[in-house]
Amino acid sequence: MASGYEGKDIDHFEETVDENLQEWIQWIQKSALSGPGRSEIFDIARSIQWLDFDLICRLCFGHCLNFIKSHSDQHDFQKVLEERLPIVEQFGVFMEVGSMIKFISRVPLLRKLLPSAEDKTGIGKIRGMARAALDARTNPDFTPRNDIPGAWLNKGVPRGQVETEMVIALFAGSDTTATSLRATLLYVISNPLVYARLTQEIRSVLKVNAIPAEEVVPNTLAKSLPYLQACIKEGLRIFPPVTAMRERLTPPEGDCLLGHKIPGGVRIGVSMRSLLRDKVAFAPDPEVFRPERWLECEAQVMQRMERVHELVFNWGFTRCLGINLASMMSSKFFVECFRRWDITLVTPETPWESRCHGVFYQKHFWVRISPTQLALSE
Repeated sequence: MASGYEGKDIDHFEETVDENLQEWIQWIQKSALSGPGRSEIFDIARSIQWLDFDLICRLCFGHCLNFIKSHSDQHDFQKVLEERLPIVEQFGVFMEVGSMIKFISRVPLLRKLLPSAEDKTGIGKIRGMARAALDARTNPDFTPRNDIPGAWLNKGVPRGQVETEMVIALFAGSDTTATSLRATLLYVISNPLVYARLTQEIRSVLKVNAIPAEEVVPNTLAKSLPYLQACIKEGLRIFPPVTAMRERLTPPEGDCLLGHKIPGGVRIGVSMRSLLRDKVAFAPDPEVFRPERWLECEAQVMQRMERVHELVFNWGFTRCLGINLASMMSSKFFVECFRRWDITLVTPETPWESRCHGVFYQKHFWVRISPTQLALSE
């Protein structure tokens, strides 16, 4: 499955990310921007969700589903997901739910438990769209393209599994990325020193490189901004988008963990939030959002922090396959936001509504967005 998610075998991978982000930017510019005589209060939590949904749709289905254009839920997909979140909590993480769905889909007597492709709303509706997209590939007039489903099919992944994976990608890939974007944005705009340093870095680099306003920053340039990358990394540390235990099963002969003998067949999990605020790895201030820690430390300290931080994306055979896409999306998102706009909290005493079920449900992240002086001069 890695060939699809990594983007290496995908035509116009970065261009698709840019096209989707450009549509979102245009919607903000038209419908959510404040200025002289106009003050818009805007829930950016929902907006980021629509941004990510349409991106995954473009990559998997070849077209968006107009989440951005309508700036609302489509086919009750988000509504159904939110209703299912308490159930997801019982299973741990989306990856585990994905494995469960794959197992059920292979057992004929259990398939009726899954949403049907004939459903008019929710996950079943999206599954029907995935099936239709795969059916279209068998038409004589279909123009072959190297997209995510194509990459999977070319690697010999069975069609039924591809269909299921397309649906899983839409919620598993979008929710975690949306959470990391929201959380990092919240910590940046509520910290004046971080906000000032990050916006200064972005705006000065963009001014020197003269990227036209109608274009999205290249990923190579966004990835080269050290303070931006430190902010993204620190956002993932202070607010990991998945908090479930990510259990592993000890081998039959048992194992040894930190000098303790563990019997065989025992499930061992970790608390990601506690791990990423470890008092040794992130001393002296593990509870503080401080991106500078990734730029000022010695090599030995950096290695220690990196070894803990890389667990954000899990490890081994369950390691997140969408790291490249999430990294590209995050880097471009913050550059494009802060090169164009100043973003302020409307209700800093209660900045958002965030509920955790192993993954997060977030809304009412009210902000005010206004153009920067740099944007006004372009």
